[in-house]
Amino acid sequence: MTPSTPPPVTLALVDDSELVRAGLRSLLGTSPALKIVAEAGSVAEGLSRIREARPDVALVDIRLPDGTGFDLCTALTDPPEGPRVLFLTSVVDDALVARAIESGAAGYLLKEINPKGF
Repeated sequence: MTPSTPPPVTLALVDDSELVRAGLRSLLGTSPALKIVAEAGSVAEGLSRIREARPDVALVDIRLPDGTGFDLCTALTDPPEGPRVLFLTSVVDDALVARAIESGAAGYLLKEINPKGF
């Protein structure tokens, strides 16, 4: 990193699938603009690791074994200095998008995106 290069955006990955997290790690970990600083497979683990690592962004799945990504998002956005939460899910549903926004999410991304765009 040179003086004119901004620091990388730090990320936390929260998905109950180790395979999904490994894929994201492989895809996103190659970019010098991003740095994965935490991973978790549940709401409780996500809260703990995100509060410890203090990432800029948390990529969160909606379905988690001990609750929902909405639960995690609400907890992370209160207080408001928490990370920006982006939901990364395979579920396409207007009601879920609305619920994501209501929980404080900054965005809603589908897992079916084409990785060649990165």
